[in-house]
Amino acid sequence: MRLAIGTTRGVIVLQEGQTDTDTWTLVSHSQHSRNIQALLTDPKGSILAASSQGSIHKTTDGENWMTTTEGLEGLNITAISSHPKAPMIMYLGTQSPAIYRSKTAGMLWQKLPSFNKLPSSDSWTYPVPPYRASVTKLRQHPLHPHVILASVAQGGFMGSLDGGLTWSERPVSVSKEVNDFALHALAPTRIFAATSTGLYCSQDLGSTWEQLEHGIPYTFARRVTISPYNPNLLMASISQTRDDDGPQIIIYSKDGGQHWEVKNVGLPSLNNQRITAISAVGEETFAFSTRNGNVYLTTDGGDLWRTIYLSNNTINTIQLLPK
Repeated sequence: MRLAIGTTRGVIVLQEGQTDTDTWTLVSHSQHSRNIQALLTDPKGSILAASSQGSIHKTTDGENWMTTTEGLEGLNITAISSHPKAPMIMYLGTQSPAIYRSKTAGMLWQKLPSFNKLPSSDSWTYPVPPYRASVTKLRQHPLHPHVILASVAQGGFMGSLDGGLTWSERPVSVSKEVNDFALHALAPTRIFAATSTGLYCSQDLGSTWEQLEHGIPYTFARRVTISPYNPNLLMASISQTRDDDGPQIIIYSKDGGQHWEVKNVGLPSLNNQRITAISAVGEETFAFSTRNGNVYLTTDGGDLWRTIYLSNNTINTIQLLPK
């Protein structure tokens, strides 16, 4: 297994050892001057990295990179999406909130103006400096690449059925601060959302929502992810408050979010360590990162965690990189 990691100082690739007890190896560290906030990987092993400096960087071998800024100058890119059924078409989101589309696999981008014509767009904001809202997650539906879902903190949850040409706001029954969301091809109408008021589930692509509460001790949810092989295995991060100085907890569900349990065996105290990314990289294999640059991995659904990487750079995103 290899992991691609986007940090405040570039892209890191880690390679697992031969056994569960072996240390992980740092394979490469590139694009050191870039704050990488979103990553895409594909089955061929290519990496596409999006930076806060308005640039896209792509490599097929981990060593040689192509860079483009066409249509992106001055943008803070916060989210990116592609789809295996339409690999040439990509979408990205920014802070302040906007959506851009590329029809050239990320080499040239154009803004989709209808997103900023949504009725609530003038009120999108954020409660702490720099007080600007951002697109926190952008995903195409796993079965329908022209169906796009986007979350904004603080702004809510939005969807498009026509490749981003028109957008609609989903009913506001979740928090306006949607930090993350996840969906799965084997449960194609179900969405899980991590918000400032808790974890929510929609069974109808965001038309109605149910708050998930059983076994969840805190309500500020930062991240949520689903096992790629089982749509009912989920992992999420929650904290007592938005601030980093309180408890930060990993929770796990085996039944589609109806019941949750805390999973912290093998972990140090996560107080003062904001959980910045969670990624499902196997059936019960999950990885998460913290603001202070640590990466933790479990291969058994959180029954036991181990530290696989320590650094001084904030980690923004983690993606599985096929061999």
